[in-house]
Order: sequence, then C-alpha cells, then structure tokens
Amino acid sequence: MGKKAVILGGGPIDSASVRLSLGEISIACDRGYRYFSSVGKEPDVFVGDFDTLPEKELGHPKMVLRLNPVKDDTDLGYALKWALSEGYDTFWIYGGLGGRIDQTVANLQLLSFLKERGAEGFLVTPDGEDVLFVRKAGERLSLRPEGKTRFSLFALSEEATVSESGVFYPLDKATLSRRYPLGVSNELLEGKEGRVSVTEGEVLLEVPLSALRKE
Repeated sequence: MGKKAVILGGGPIDSASVRLSLGEISIACDRGYRYFSSVGKEPDVFVGDFDTLPEKELGHPKMVLRLNPVKDDTDLGYALKWALSEGYDTFWIYGGLGGRIDQTVANLQLLSFLKERGAEGFLVTPDGEDVLFVRKAGERLSLRPEGKTRFSLFALSEEATVSESGVFYPLDKATLSRRYPLGVSNELLEGKEGRVSVTEGEVLLEVPLSALRKE
C-alpha cells in the first residue's frame, strides 16, 4: 500500500480510540471536525457543506474543500475521491457508523467503491473495538486470537465462495448468498489463528481491531 489517510465523519466517535498516527494526512468531514476541536488540533483538510457544522465553529485547517450542499456525493464520499486523486490508497474512517442509517449504508457502499479502485477502506465502529472492510476473490486474511474473538462475514456480491479455518464454524469453499446472513457471529478458536480466504465474489468483514493488527 502507498499513502494512508485518517478520515473523521459526523457519526459517533469514541475520542480515545482515534489514532491519527495511522495516516499521513487527517481529514475532517463536516461535523467530524468537532473531534479536532475537542482535542485542540486542526485537521490537514476539512471537507464539507456546513449542513451539520456551523461555519462559525471552523478554525484553521490547512486546507478547506467547501462543498455545495446540492451534490451527488456525501461529504465522506467526496473526501475519499479527493484523497484518491492525491495518491492515497488506505483509509481509516472514524465516525462513519452508528449515526444516520442512510449515511451508514452509504459508507458501507464506499468500502466497495474503494476496493474497485485498488484501495482499502477500514470503517472503525463507534466504540473503537471492531473494524469493517471488504475482501474480494483471490484475497486472504489471517486473524490473531487476541482480545475479542468474535467476527462476522457477509456476502456483498450475489454469491461468494469462502473458506474459514481456526474458527468455531469452519467453512470449506462454502457458497454464501447476499440474501441471508449465514456468516454472522463466528468465533476464533482459543489459541488458534483464524484464516479466511475468498475464492469467488466479494465479502464484508467485521473483525476485532485487536485481531487485525497490533495495538
């Protein structure tokens, strides 16, 4: 992967869980700017149309991308497109889940948007404990049995062929459908590294952040 960005949306955020160090650039999307205000910092970039943040609250970000409220993109969607054009290809997104349901669904779709463009998006849950991301055919994933061990996997494409090992409910090239959540609430076996591989299709995973990377 190349350049990394941390993006803060307007949804719920556990401030203690935010790790700006994960990115080389920080981006606030409209109300997501309030996180920076709360910790006495400024984002590198502000993106927004001021529909959820009064303009008088905005301080002095290094760059302001002011949007017309009549637009096809969400603020977060625009921020991702801009960052992609600047060469960023890995995105840690806070405040993208748990708020308005339409914005949550939109942000889940944006994970597939990024994957199609060869980029990676990681949506962190409001409590900072889990992360959602997309994997497609030919990709594999290893999960460490550290801390929380529950994880879920959902087919995004019409069907997806998936294998899972080191888990309570193992799968061997099983076909999952986007019409039924068969992959919800699996669990890593104690002391075992979980392995997930996608042979066909595209899937959405929710996994503990502690299992995905070292804290």
